Amino acid sequence: MQAFLQTVLEHKRERYLPGILQSFGALVDEVEGRVHAQLGTAKPLPDATRALIESALSTRLGRTVSLEPYTDGKLLGG
Repeated sequence: MQAFLQTVLEHKRERYLPGILQSFGALVDEVEGRVHAQLGTAKPLPDATRALIESALSTRLGRTVSLEPYTDGKLLGG
């Protein structure tokens, strides 16, 4: 890792580090069978509901789902 970072710095490629990190993370997720999903709701999602949705998606997809919920007040609830 140190040699890699040293090479990046020597070649003045520091500006590419965020993209490199993102790509590396995506490769690790793929190898480990993990996917990320975003879920927008009108109101905050209870932890139990989040866990239930993650479990159902994981079963359906055959991968570990990491749910990233967010609240959007513009969504209609009901």
